[in-house]
Amino acid sequence: SVFGWRYTDPLLGLLLLFVMIPLGWIFVRNRPEEYGLEPDGGNRGTDSGDLESRGPIEENWTLSEVIRTPTFWLLVAGLSSMSALSTGLTFHFFSIFKDNGLSSTVTASIFFPIAATGAVVQLAGGLLIDRIPVRVMLATSLLLQAVVLVMAPVLQSVEMAFGLGVLMGMRGGFQMVVSNVVWANYFGRRHLGSITGVTSTLSVAGSALGPMPFGVGRDLLGSYEGILTGFAVLPFVLAFVTLFFAK
Repeated sequence: SVFGWRYTDPLLGLLLLFVMIPLGWIFVRNRPEEYGLEPDGGNRGTDSGDLESRGPIEENWTLSEVIRTPTFWLLVAGLSSMSALSTGLTFHFFSIFKDNGLSSTVTASIFFPIAATGAVVQLAGGLLIDRIPVRVMLATSLLLQAVVLVMAPVLQSVEMAFGLGVLMGMRGGFQMVVSNVVWANYFGRRHLGSITGVTSTLSVAGSALGPMPFGVGRDLLGSYEGILTGFAVLPFVLAFVTLFFAK
């Protein structure tokens, strides 16, 4: 609102170039073994010898092995469904809020609680992920997704809209933490590139396809309530299946 989007976008680009890239160059480290450490705080000493020769400290699965496990596809289903449903919901925000009698100003304003809550939950989730199973955090994120979908078409006030934003931020924060660690935790780091290449492709495909059924459902049913409530069943079921079977 101060500079306009034509100046704001280049400013954001300059911040990435002169702030984030130097921070990444200076502070980001690669594998702990390169610094005489093990994952999760173990210490192998500072000897510069061949750390790999000291034996594996994790079980590493290849992509061909991973894709034959039900657990992999269950985790993919959980994360990809959230990508699809959250993207679909975001694309239709303004229409959903308009159907509920809320202004575009209110719609735009909930992006702040989404972002702020998401940042806080990511920080907290990063601490929790070392203390509770990954599947519990994934199930929590899926349950939050179900609640958001049920809540979205029945918003009646600005307060409810902000509450929705907080829940969406929590869901997104947990999902971000889980997606960053789940594949290494379950299948090791050695073949992480090929594994995440597949999972990222499926997640992006879900995001691309997510908005369409919401729009089609709105046109056919005359409102978003039926389509959003119906889709809420998917993350609700996946949450419980993940919690008990993704071990």
